[in-house]
Amino acid sequence: MTPPAADTDDPSKLLDGIGWTAAGDWKPTERRIPFIPRLKHIPLILPMVWRFFVKSVYNWWNGEGIFINIFKQNLHMAHTGVPIGGIGCGSIGRDFRGAFNRFSLVPGLKELWVDNIRANQFILTVRSVTGQLLTQRLLTCAKQDKSTLHAWDKTFPTSSVRYRGLFPRSWTEYELPDLGLTLVCEQISPVIPHDYKDSTLPVANFVWRVKNSSTADYNISIAFTWRNGTGCAQWAQESVCRVNRYSDSHIDGMELANKIRGKNVTYGVYAKRNEKRLSISSTSFDPTTDGGPLWRALGEDGNLQGYDRLLDGYRECAVAVCAETQVVSSECGEIEFALVWNMPEIDFGKKSKECKRRFSRFFHGPSATSAMGAHAVKQRKNWQRQIEEWQQPVIADRRLPEWYRSALFNELYYVADGSTSWIEYDAKEDHVSEHTAKHMKEWGRFGYMESWEYLMYNTYDVHFYASAAFIENWPQLEVSMQLDFSEQLNREDTRLHKTLMDGETVIVKKRGRLPHDMGHPIDSPWEYTNTYCLHDTCEWKDLNLKFILASLRDYQQSIKTENPKATEVLAHLFERSMEIIEAGKKEWDVDGDGMIENGGFADQTYDVWIMTGTSSYCGSLWIAALEAARRMAEILGRKTEEASLAQQVDKARSIFIKKLWNGRYFNFDETSSSIMADQLCGVWFMAALDGTTDKMLIDKEKVSSVLDTIFANNVKKFGSKESAGKSGAANGWNMHKHQATCTYNDCCQILLLWCNKSNLMANRMCREDSGLDTTAIQSEEMWTGTTYALASFFALMGDRERCFAVAEGVYDSCWKRAGLQYQTPEAMFQWMFYRAIGYMRPLAIWNIHAALRNFSNLSLILRRKACVTTSSTRPLANHPLNYFKQSSNTPPMHSNVNELSGVKEPDTGLAPPALWDIAADKQAMQQEQRLQVARCTKIIIAEGQDHR
Repeated sequence: MTPPAADTDDPSKLLDGIGWTAAGDWKPTERRIPFIPRLKHIPLILPMVWRFFVKSVYNWWNGEGIFINIFKQNLHMAHTGVPIGGIGCGSIGRDFRGAFNRFSLVPGLKELWVDNIRANQFILTVRSVTGQLLTQRLLTCAKQDKSTLHAWDKTFPTSSVRYRGLFPRSWTEYELPDLGLTLVCEQISPVIPHDYKDSTLPVANFVWRVKNSSTADYNISIAFTWRNGTGCAQWAQESVCRVNRYSDSHIDGMELANKIRGKNVTYGVYAKRNEKRLSISSTSFDPTTDGGPLWRALGEDGNLQGYDRLLDGYRECAVAVCAETQVVSSECGEIEFALVWNMPEIDFGKKSKECKRRFSRFFHGPSATSAMGAHAVKQRKNWQRQIEEWQQPVIADRRLPEWYRSALFNELYYVADGSTSWIEYDAKEDHVSEHTAKHMKEWGRFGYMESWEYLMYNTYDVHFYASAAFIENWPQLEVSMQLDFSEQLNREDTRLHKTLMDGETVIVKKRGRLPHDMGHPIDSPWEYTNTYCLHDTCEWKDLNLKFILASLRDYQQSIKTENPKATEVLAHLFERSMEIIEAGKKEWDVDGDGMIENGGFADQTYDVWIMTGTSSYCGSLWIAALEAARRMAEILGRKTEEASLAQQVDKARSIFIKKLWNGRYFNFDETSSSIMADQLCGVWFMAALDGTTDKMLIDKEKVSSVLDTIFANNVKKFGSKESAGKSGAANGWNMHKHQATCTYNDCCQILLLWCNKSNLMANRMCREDSGLDTTAIQSEEMWTGTTYALASFFALMGDRERCFAVAEGVYDSCWKRAGLQYQTPEAMFQWMFYRAIGYMRPLAIWNIHAALRNFSNLSLILRRKACVTTSSTRPLANHPLNYFKQSSNTPPMHSNVNELSGVKEPDTGLAPPALWDIAADKQAMQQEQRLQVARCTKIIIAEGQDHR
């Protein structure tokens, strides 16, 4: 682990360690773009596209937005680095090469169209002790628009820049070999687990360490510049800016007050006071000019004392704070800045009411901005220590792969950068229960977007997977969201809307049904929920069942120990759960056999993948929900309900197995035998809740066979020729499907001319990939979050090698090959495409952390190589009796190893049928040489040796 910054003599060592790393000239090795559907899918979605268009025009005419803009998918930025800011206070994006971009201060809006902002910079000036200018340049190597501030014309070469990101910190190194100087900027945001104060702050620290390896002494100055607005032209001139200089015993700096989307925002740029040869100067300037006077003042004097201006009445304005110090030969110097963006009050699209951000509880009034700046400087070392103590157990565990130790923390970027809003609870709301009101008054209300382009708060079917990150690190936020949804169950919204997939007119939300989401930020979220209208989510099966599962989990892992009225809260959640179950039996169990059926449309989180009759996904969730309700009844001492629910669990399980089990895995539904990677979602969740697989809802042999089948097909066969087995788990796979050829037809050629894409594009749209289930768009995708969840299932089964093999596919394809770091998408296709960058479900990686914790006392026991590295394992080759057969004198340690690694009797016999490949075995036997047999004619016995 990296030592504390204050104890690091060589700042370059800060770049060595766990994290996502890149050089300044790094480029993705794999080209990816937003997805385009296959040709065969286009006729199926054309009616939906037309309805989307009509609704978009209607909403635009009425001054409203739409929850998804399918006509403008978001493009990723390959140079994205760790964002800055706490949780729910608004975030600011960073280019890992040193630039600032992509603000998210307006609730629910990630400004992906805003490129690197020219006026937001660090400027380095190096002068000799006699005053001679040695070099002056921007501390970035990122490309920028030079239409303004073009006097700032010198940047760093890409070859002189290195980067390491480990959320919520990052380190960027800049080298000046000609002067013997190395500069490292450590960026810190106060995102700290189980902290509900500092983690909310809109602040970031930038600690610059300068190593002088030369024989000369230097005067080093770094200026931090910042302009009004967010880089978006819409708000660049929204208000007259006000500039103020601030100084106290801890910091000196500048404050810049302006407005963004009608709300007051005050930026604060501060330098930490330091008695060691440090001087601080500041000014303001016009960012629309060439910037020459400021640039020359820094070059001539090394400070801003000769360019002291406080601009007044400007609609576009910027401030600059310069810290200057002397770094003598063979020593290190340090300069620290703090950035604050104080936007305490927000409103949403319809501006029906004003909300206060959580941090305004702790810092408010005219001095709030400077108070947060001083607090950031004073607490910085404490934040570093807390972050290091949190990450240390994982980073230092060499049994874990390096990529995993990086991904676990880096995927948390979305907690801060997911257009999150952490607001104070409005006590005027009278429709919530006492328990919910009390909890949210203390901990606040929290919302985060499903995706940067799917504009819905707290999408519940997706949050179900992502919630592991919250229950592990900020459990009170998870409980707040869960209680918030519990209050929505019996609310009704009788407004009518038309579903976009089939055109039916339905009410927005029925009583007794959980909403899909907490609303659209351009509408009035929490007041108007269920903004999703692709389907009638009141008929979705998984939403309500996931609520029951999360209720039990949240009680066991947080409420029970944190809430003095835990039993009363559980009773509240249990009553809601029983309402869901009773309604489900009446409306979803069509044939009355104790197992629910899907409605023949995409009535669950895979919202364009149709399920008919009993499905493995929703069926397993139903069994798990019944069991979760039974356990809640047991805790509450409700014997009658417990006994009834126990019978329902047994009945549902037997029907589930009878309908869907095919001897190797559970069929997708009653009409398809596709291998679904997420087929045992409910079984997985309950096993994760128990922390053991000893008493799973489905017997362990069947679960093992299912996972073997998924690994051999959905994982090992998914990906391009070069990346097969290293691209995560395909959602669906057809075991017996063979590759079909498809020639280009007239329609495809017309489409090619229209979209001006390569032949590869047309090939993708026409061809059928061998084995890949292309029934629907989502069946052929790899979902990053469900792949992480699947990996955690392997970990729960004691199979850590396959756990990491599955999960690494997400990291390898998104973070290493495609340049999708800190913007992990919802889905990746087998090649060329992704869908929905910046997505909540990848937070599911924290399920792996929880699963591994249950086996932390085990060493990493590797499975047999043939079972892991081969996509079609052969039963003859894998028969391990010669290697694992125990004799009467076998040491007990062997059985202990089998027990700890999860190896059972079936594992020491033939491989599961799902892995058989008879044709390959016959071919291998024909190619093998005949067995040569020698006949023994005489036994030579050495003198004194027993002939036996």
